[in-house]
Amino acid sequence: MKHSRLLKGLGGFGIMAIVTVSFLAMGCDSTGAGGNGDNPSPSPYTVSGTVVSAGVIVDPIIIEGVEMGSSDRDEIPRPIISSGISGVEISFSDGSSSVITDRSGNWSKSGITGAVTVTPVHDDWSFDPPELLVDGPSESVDFTGTEIGIDYTISGLVTENASAVGIEGVNIAFSDGSSSVTTNADGEWSKSGLSGAVTVTPVHDDWSFDPPELLVHGPSESVDFTGTESGISFAGGDGTESDPYQVATAAQLNEIRNHLSSYFVQTADIDLSGYTEGDGWEPIGPVFWGSLDGGANHTISGLFIDRTGDKTGLFANSGGDILNVKLVDVDITADGDWVGALAGSNSGTITNCTADGTVTQTGDATATVGGLVGSNSGTITGSESNAAVSGAFTVGGLSGTNRGTIADSFATGPVAGPQTGDLGNRVGGLVGLNENGLISDSYATGLVTIDAAGYAVGGLVG
Repeated sequence: MKHSRLLKGLGGFGIMAIVTVSFLAMGCDSTGAGGNGDNPSPSPYTVSGTVVSAGVIVDPIIIEGVEMGSSDRDEIPRPIISSGISGVEISFSDGSSSVITDRSGNWSKSGITGAVTVTPVHDDWSFDPPELLVDGPSESVDFTGTEIGIDYTISGLVTENASAVGIEGVNIAFSDGSSSVTTNADGEWSKSGLSGAVTVTPVHDDWSFDPPELLVHGPSESVDFTGTESGISFAGGDGTESDPYQVATAAQLNEIRNHLSSYFVQTADIDLSGYTEGDGWEPIGPVFWGSLDGGANHTISGLFIDRTGDKTGLFANSGGDILNVKLVDVDITADGDWVGALAGSNSGTITNCTADGTVTQTGDATATVGGLVGSNSGTITGSESNAAVSGAFTVGGLSGTNRGTIADSFATGPVAGPQTGDLGNRVGGLVGLNENGLISDSYATGLVTIDAAGYAVGGLVG
């Protein structure tokens, strides 16, 4: 029976494969002319198996490789249990040629030597297990496939890292844009109607999660996460618009990064001198969607950053509302794109904010740097920069580039473009490059210098 199955699986090549294996095995005698003494070459062997579908109720003609008469098709839909999947590519880690499952899901491969990983591949299916390791002859290298082009359901549990107790109120988001779900009192959640590959992400202002996200391809009941509650508590508030979190210390300011959609109000002067080791302050991000009110006459002093990478500032990227924030004695050096004291990039609103100190973009990248923000596509109103700004490409006293709105704002610090080479682009006292943006009732008084001749330089806009 085994030989007949092998011949059937290999079609017209079955006999040739058996003869070849026998011949090679004879040639590997450790004492014969073709041997290797004490280290004989491993004998080639044959593996085979079947790839079947999981037991689901579908139209019988959906899965290829299932032969049915017309009377059977009249009974659609009906259960298809462990039906073979044709057209699955079976690949091998030794680099030998792959094989394809036949209409019944069967496959066979001869001439394998040593330990080899066998992997099934099909664009429309996920497989369990995803791969198998073989190191000798086998007729049961089998896989079960789940079609991912159809809707499927996943579920899971979100628990506390320390106690394993479920966490209620965690928002579970899905990368396909479908509506999120929320964990119940036991930390349980479930989502139906998914298709294809989807990234699942747990979100809760007061928690961080491990793993931060998971990629799923088909049905699963174990899309689980563990959460660790933030160890920093704010001075007051609950993070809502009517009762914002109160920020009174550097640690509480740093904690904003774990609550990117909440409301905050600064209630005391904050000194960031404790964040000057190594690269210094890590910009809050990736995107701040909340609201920060700097309060009445409070300052944030000693912001120090010296790092590589894009979007450098107190915030990496803001799409929320920042108002009344006053940055004093900033010292920022970065060799990436979008560099500014308050935010590397702004697509939200900035109102009545100020910055002074030095902001420097180094390197030869085609980068943009500004005294307050690196790039603005949102709205800046009633704000100012007194910082000394320098960069290698697009440089502005207030904003490096502007594609949004700047109103009632000004810059007074010196602005320096590239001093050597031909790296220059746009350099301006207020804005380096204004690209379809609107500037009104604003001015600049700082000295603008550039040694690389032939580029756009202006007292207000480059």
